[in-house]
Amino acid sequence: MFDYRRQRILGRSPRRVLAGALGLPTVLRSLLGVREFRNPLQMARHYLLRKCPPGLYVETRSGLRVRLSGDEDDISTLLLVFGRRDYGQVPKNAVCIDVGAHLGSFSLYAVASGAATVYAYEPDPILFKTLVENVQANRLASQIFPFQAAVVGSKAASVTFYPDGNASGYVSPVPHNRRGILVKALTLTEIVLANQLERVDFLKLDCEGSEYDIIFSTAPEIWNRIERVRVEYHHGRADELKRHFSALGYRLIFGNGRNRRVGLLGFDRPDSTKAEHPAVGAKATT
Repeated sequence: MFDYRRQRILGRSPRRVLAGALGLPTVLRSLLGVREFRNPLQMARHYLLRKCPPGLYVETRSGLRVRLSGDEDDISTLLLVFGRRDYGQVPKNAVCIDVGAHLGSFSLYAVASGAATVYAYEPDPILFKTLVENVQANRLASQIFPFQAAVVGSKAASVTFYPDGNASGYVSPVPHNRRGILVKALTLTEIVLANQLERVDFLKLDCEGSEYDIIFSTAPEIWNRIERVRVEYHHGRADELKRHFSALGYRLIFGNGRNRRVGLLGFDRPDSTKAEHPAVGAKATT
C-alpha cells in the first residue's frame, strides 16, 4: 500500500513542503541570505536539498569558517542566523548568553557583529563538540566560552538530556523509554551570578520547550540585569510569554510565528539603546 507520508520531496516530507509553500516569504528570505556566504549558489542548493556540503564546512563573507554537525537542517540554521538575521542586531561590545548554542551559529554571529563576550551553553555532545571546534577554528576562545550543560529552571547538579538527532534535543522531568544522557545542569541565575554579570545585553533562548521553566523560575532581580531577550517558543504559548515579559517591564519588539506552535519572540527593556556597551574583560566561571 502506498504511504504518501514516507515520500520525500527535495529532502522534505510532503507536510514540510506544504508548510514551506505557505511560508514562501520566509523561504525567499533564506535564499536571499545566501549572499552572506562564500559560494552562495552552492549554499542555496544545499538549503533546498537539505544537505550539508562535502567536508561539512561553509565560510561566511566576513571570513568565519563554520563546521557543520552533519544534520540536514544545519544550513537552514545558518541562514536563519546569518542570512535572515532573525535574532536582530547585537550591540557593539555586548555581553551575551546563548542558551541552546547548537553548533555555535548565534555565538559566531554575535561576535561578528561586535559582541565582546558570549557564554554559550549546549548539552548535546555532538553539537557541543562542533561548537568547540568552531570556537577554536576561528580563534575566538577569548570571546566565546562554551559549556556542555543544560540550562534549567530549578537548581540541580545534573539532568537527563534526550538527544533528538543532531539538530535538537530536550530535557524532560518525565522518564522516557529511550536512552538519555546525564549532563550538568545550570540555572540562568547561576550563570549570571557566577560570572558576576551586572548587565547582560543579549539573552538568546532556544531550548526546545525548556524556555518556560527557565523564564518563569528566574527571579525579577535577575531579569532586571538583562536588556534584550530573544526566545524561540514551543507548544503555542506565545501569549503567555508576552504577558510575563510585559509584567517584568519589557516591551515586545517582534513576533515571528513559524507555525501555530513554534515561533520567535523579541523583547527589549524600554531603556535599552543601540549605544555601545563599555567593553569589559571576561572570565567564565560556570
